[in-house]
Amino acid sequence: MGRYFVRGTDPWGTRRIERVTADTPAAALDSLASLGWGDLQLVTDSIFAEMATPAAMATRPRVEATYTPEEQLGFSRYGLPWQVWMALKKGGWIVVVAFGLWLLRRAMGSPSTVWDVLALVLSLGLVATWSVGVWSGGRYRRTVLAGYAGRWEEALRRVAKLERSSIAKYIPPSDFAFRRATALLALGREAEAMAVVERADRTGTPEWAFHARTADLHVRRRDAASALACLERAVAAGAEHADSYLSLAETQAGDLMRDPAAARETLARARTLPIASRSEWAVERIEAMIAVEEGRFEDALPHLSRARSAYLQIADRTTSCMLLAHLGAYAAIALGGLGRRDEARRALTVGEVERWLRPHAPELVDRALAAAG
Repeated sequence: MGRYFVRGTDPWGTRRIERVTADTPAAALDSLASLGWGDLQLVTDSIFAEMATPAAMATRPRVEATYTPEEQLGFSRYGLPWQVWMALKKGGWIVVVAFGLWLLRRAMGSPSTVWDVLALVLSLGLVATWSVGVWSGGRYRRTVLAGYAGRWEEALRRVAKLERSSIAKYIPPSDFAFRRATALLALGREAEAMAVVERADRTGTPEWAFHARTADLHVRRRDAASALACLERAVAAGAEHADSYLSLAETQAGDLMRDPAAARETLARARTLPIASRSEWAVERIEAMIAVEEGRFEDALPHLSRARSAYLQIADRTTSCMLLAHLGAYAAIALGGLGRRDEARRALTVGEVERWLRPHAPELVDRALAAAG
């Protein structure tokens, strides 16, 4: 059973997002339709519901009892500012009022009472609890950014610290394994990296998603056959999930395989299934990659623009750097193919392609630089 976010119009005419437990995305939509909901749209696939949890929250039921679906989605899009706003909205105002009254009484010279002590203790206690949650989320963010920036030794240290931290139990164990394996692979410790993945605890990670992330390691190794085998297993395990097909199509269209015909066929299969609105950016990116590989550079540009806009609608800009660099690289290739080399070089600069993409896809970066001249 998976947990899905679905947007629709309820029987009373209100447009809102609902959480649904179901076997497949299609079943999630059908379950709401049977209750009289209309105009339904899948917002997330099942894996997101397991990850859209503030680090300070103990369990998903606790999260869902505290936050509306819209608020929960905000954690991945707005990052720290959203955490601050939610803290104030869900009880932080008590801190402001209590501490404000304590300061007012001090300014007026009023004698201290037990109520002053309670107000101060309550304020400090709530601030401390909130700070732990914010720091925990920041620790995960710094771990992600160390990997994105290619600071591999730092990434390994941060993963190890995160794994020993109090928030480790809120993160799927395989996430640690893949971040560690990616760093080890980049450091030339390939056998060790693959061993980490082989013995990884898969609890909390759908089987298809595990195979898709394993395929990414093989792409980094430039092993097309192994990557394709993993992605075929992902599709077999997640045949009802459009995201499994999108992962396969992205690799087929990508710089390793450059097989637009196969990617187009896989994308068509994905479109026969409910595609989450949070995955629309991926569809646009794959369309752009296919267009570039087919030499349709003018057609690729609007797809790249829509992919960028759609992604920034759902993601925190702080951790969007690598994806934006990837889009910038393909924009440079397309613009260079059209002879618009100044614009191509600008796309490389704006996307900080060299900085963020070089540690992960050096061949694609070289191709983009060559196209930009």
